[in-house]
Amino acid sequence: MTVQYKALMATEGVNIEFTESGIKRIAEAAWQVNETTENIGARRLHTVLERLMGRYLL
Repeated sequence: MTVQYKALMATEGVNIEFTESGIKRIAEAAWQVNETTENIGARRLHTVLERLMGRYLL
């Protein structure tokens, strides 16, 4: 998924890098949301990344 967002941002001339610690934090956020709401597993990663990156894709 991070590769897809990297490619999408590149179409706008923006180079974005996801660090290992950043990816871990995104996974932790997805896990925390799954624990407190409906657990939809790895699909939650899409939601977290969409909200995180959404502000930059306008």
